[in-house]
Amino acid sequence: MHLNPKHPLDIDYKKYYYSCYQTILSLKATHLWRDEIIELFEDKNNFICCHDFKNEVLSEKQKFE
Repeated sequence: MHLNPKHPLDIDYKKYYYSCYQTILSLKATHLWRDEIIELFEDKNNFICCHDFKNEVLSEKQKFE
């Protein structure tokens, strides 16, 4: 979900205004179920790593298209 702006728009999902990526990593109040989302990835570090890895995969895929 957070990588939607990456493909096909090639926009940085970490800075994309409509992405909840930063909200999930933030400590600010939100209506998102932040803790439940982080639990799906075990912890924040793994959340970040999984997104970075998927971003790399999409970047490589775009090179071949």
